[in-house]
Amino acid sequence: MIIVFEGLDKSGKTTLLKAFQRSVNFEHVCIDRGPWSNIFYDMVIHGDHIDAEERARRMGSFQISALEMSKATDLVVICKSSYDVCVERHNEAGEVMAEHLYDYDKYKDLFVNVVATNNAMTKMSLVEIDTDRLSIVECVEKLIRCIGELREARESGLLRFAQT
Repeated sequence: MIIVFEGLDKSGKTTLLKAFQRSVNFEHVCIDRGPWSNIFYDMVIHGDHIDAEERARRMGSFQISALEMSKATDLVVICKSSYDVCVERHNEAGEVMAEHLYDYDKYKDLFVNVVATNNAMTKMSLVEIDTDRLSIVECVEKLIRCIGELREARESGLLRFAQT
C-alpha cells in the first residue's frame, strides 16, 4: 500500500511514520507529506497577499498534483495534536513555532478540510490519529487495525486499491 502521512508541523507525522514502518517491517510505501500540504500552506502563508489570478494559477498546479497523487494513494493518515503539545514539541526540537501556526486549532481544522476535500473527489481512504492523546504504540496499533479493515473491505469488493 501507499500511505501518506499528513499534518501540521510537529503533529507527529514523522515519528508515527518511522514507528509504523519498523512495526510492519517496511511493508508499505510511506510518504511524509503529500501535495495537500502545499495547498494548505499556500493558503495560510500567502493568504490575501497574492492576487486572484496568481492564486488560481498556483491552486491549479497544486490541485493537479493532489489529484494525481490521490490516484496512487491507498491511505492518508492525518496526524493531529493540540496547540500546547505542538508548542512543546517545537521547544523540545529547539525550533521556534512558525507565526502562521499560532492559531493552531483553526489551522488544524482547515488542514483536515483541505485533505478531506481531495478525499471526497478521489475516494482515497482517510484516517485521523490524535498523536497527543494516544501513545506511539497505540497510534501504530490503530493504524495497523485501519489497514486491516481497509484490506478486508477491498477483498470483499467494497473498496478498490489505488491505481498505480
